[in-house]
Amino acid sequence: MTMTNTQTRQLKRLLEVVAGISDLTTFRFSPEGMRLQTMDGSHVCLIDVQLPESWFESYKCPADVMLETSLVLVVKMLGCIEHGQRAWLMHLREKKKDLETDGWALWLSGGDKETFDKDFKLPLFDLEEDLMDPPEVDTDTDIVLSCARWSKVIDELSCFGDVATFRCTDEATYVTASNQSKGTRMECKIGLDDVNEYGARDEEFSMSFPLNFLHTAAAVRQAAGLGPVQTVTVNITEGMPLITEYDLGNGASVKFYVAPRVDDNNDD
Repeated sequence: MTMTNTQTRQLKRLLEVVAGISDLTTFRFSPEGMRLQTMDGSHVCLIDVQLPESWFESYKCPADVMLETSLVLVVKMLGCIEHGQRAWLMHLREKKKDLETDGWALWLSGGDKETFDKDFKLPLFDLEEDLMDPPEVDTDTDIVLSCARWSKVIDELSCFGDVATFRCTDEATYVTASNQSKGTRMECKIGLDDVNEYGARDEEFSMSFPLNFLHTAAAVRQAAGLGPVQTVTVNITEGMPLITEYDLGNGASVKFYVAPRVDDNNDD
C-alpha cells in the first residue's frame, strides 16, 4: 500500500493513541483494505480500526495476510517521513530451497533534495490471537454529538474521578465522576436538545466505566484531525461494553469498546 505524507502523518497520530493502550497489535490486510485490532492487557478495552482501500493513495493486496508487530516501533518509523515523501508498506516473501519466509518492510521515498530515502524492517511476533468480530446487539442508548464536545466533557470528568457512571433515561444521560476522599464530584447532563441525535429505551439503567480508557479514546479527535462539526457516536447498552465510534472519512472508522466495571461503586 502507498500513503501520501499527509496520510502517513495522520496514521502515525492515530497509532500513537492506540499504542497508549496496547503495543503488540494484529494488522489484517485483505483486498478490501486494512484492519487493525488490539486489546489492553487487562482485556477491558478493545480497539478496532478499519481503513478501506479507498483511504490509501494506492492499495494492492490480492489475498488476506496478517502482520503482528509493535505499534510503538511502527509509530517511530512513520515519524521519520519527511516533507513531500510517500510511504510504502510491503509484504515480502522469500523462498530458500523448500522454505518460504515472510517479512515486512516500510519504505519512505521521494521529496526534494534535502530528504533521504529510508528503509525499515518491521519486527514480527506470534500473538496467537484471532481478530474478533464483536456481536451485533440492539443498543439501549445511542448518542451522536460533536466529537469536540465529547472530548471536552471526558477531559473535565477525568479531573474529578477515575470512573464515569452513566445513568441513562429516555430524555437524558447523566454522567458522573467523583472522588470520595477528596470530596469532589461532577455530573454532566447530556439531554435531547444538547446533541445531534439521541435515542433511548424507556427503562432507566446505570453503568460505570474506567475513565482512563474513555479519555484515551477521546484523543482520537485531535489525532485524526477531526473538525468541530464532525461527530462521534456513543452506544451504551446495559451489561455490555460502551462503544465510541469515529468516522475518519472515505469509509474509514475507529471503534473503542470499553467494558463496564463489575463493581458500580464509582467513589475512590
